[in-house]
Amino acid sequence: MLTTDKQTAVDVHVTDTQGQPFYVQDVPVILYSRWLMRWIPANYLQIVAWVTPDDPIELTNLLASVVERIGLHAEIVIIPGHAFLGVATTRENKSFEYWDAVDMNNNIAADSANVHADAIYRQHARAHTLIEAILVSNIRNAHVGPML
Repeated sequence: MLTTDKQTAVDVHVTDTQGQPFYVQDVPVILYSRWLMRWIPANYLQIVAWVTPDDPIELTNLLASVVERIGLHAEIVIIPGHAFLGVATTRENKSFEYWDAVDMNNNIAADSANVHADAIYRQHARAHTLIEAILVSNIRNAHVGPML
């Protein structure tokens, strides 16, 4: 229901597989009103510049922003009627793990959201129904920066 801009922060805790802190920081973010962006194919290149809180694709953007902020590569995967987050697990962006923000919004643990989104990605890849996988760093290289 955000109809005006709001300054806030995201509390980020990333741990390694042994549970040791890898990255811990409060990251300042500005949440822009959902009324400022039209979620249509013509705006795909601008999607990574927006962070708004009310729709699964918008929460996916927020998560992608956090991933980018901590120096990892994020991609936004768009399938018919939905979008979810991919995070590169290699420096060369050859392998990704996926998370569905809708699952995480429904109090599903991150591990389960990851397993579920990985399966959704494989299902759509096999069916050739992936609309787009937008690698945020590619869009940044095309000189589309974050909204400031």
